[in-house]
Amino acid sequence: MNRVRVAVIGAGFFGRFHARVYAESPLADLVAIVDKNEQLAKKAAEEFSTKWYSDVDLFLEKEEVDAVSIVTPEQTHKELAVKCMNAGKHVIVEKPIAHTLEDAREMVECSKKNKVKFTVGYLLRFDPRYAGGKRLVQEGRIGDIISIWARRMTTIDTPMRVAKWSHPVFYMGVHDLDMMLWYTGMKKVESVYATSSSKIFKEYGAPDVFFALIRFEDDIIASLEINWAQPKTWPFDLESRFHVTGTKGSVNVDIQDMGLGAFTPEATKFPDTYHWPIVNNCLLGDLKEELNSFLECILQDKEPLVSGEEAIKSLELALAIKKSLEEKRPVKFP
Repeated sequence: MNRVRVAVIGAGFFGRFHARVYAESPLADLVAIVDKNEQLAKKAAEEFSTKWYSDVDLFLEKEEVDAVSIVTPEQTHKELAVKCMNAGKHVIVEKPIAHTLEDAREMVECSKKNKVKFTVGYLLRFDPRYAGGKRLVQEGRIGDIISIWARRMTTIDTPMRVAKWSHPVFYMGVHDLDMMLWYTGMKKVESVYATSSSKIFKEYGAPDVFFALIRFEDDIIASLEINWAQPKTWPFDLESRFHVTGTKGSVNVDIQDMGLGAFTPEATKFPDTYHWPIVNNCLLGDLKEELNSFLECILQDKEPLVSGEEAIKSLELALAIKKSLEEKRPVKFP
């Protein structure tokens, strides 16, 4: 096999980015786009000159593909992933792996039973800034980790789109939780305490902002701030900060001004230049690296950088934060 025949399930905002990466990759042939919304599926298929389906079962019956990207709301991941893996397809799902540990474990077991590659889209592992910091930690350059501080902020445009079916700990926070676990070498979590404020998105049962304190084994403490309540006029698509203090030094990832400022009569904006920027009419950045890495794992029979078991650990931590928010108490891990 020289190229992977791949399909994308989910033709929304992010699914179209997946489709574009595959359409432009020398490692892939984009065979089809699937979405229960026929209008979205057809529009995306026309954009990328491929076939479209509104029914997953019909797609699996009609098309010969090697792999599938699942880019749908996370509560649908398990049903779609299990169906595709039982049909012998390699699968990547967007983060988080699922909304429940039961669903996540079933997905991992299904991948093992069917002997297919399975991974979860934690694209920060492919970001040179976060990956560079991880390398310094791994090489022992900052000594033993003492603490981690993380912040992730965006405008209310994001929750206006997703708050009805997701939660900031799932949609945003899991990125930083995965980084905390990755940097610490998957250290065991001992306890979590989280608190929040909800004035804008209270009707959806979602906080506007939350703060979490996390204690890992080996006396490592971490704090996480997630805020998706910034006004539409806020100039940054994303503010992401990640600071690690060690016994000999520290690592700091500071993402706000991405090096490109757009100052127009209408607004000031600092657009993305790392995750999925369009350069010379091609999509580059972390997402491209992540999806091409998935394709290489299939072609070269390698294990993905993000395992299903690791994705379960970040989900477990996210669920503990959500439980602490709902019950207004610390949550201890067994």
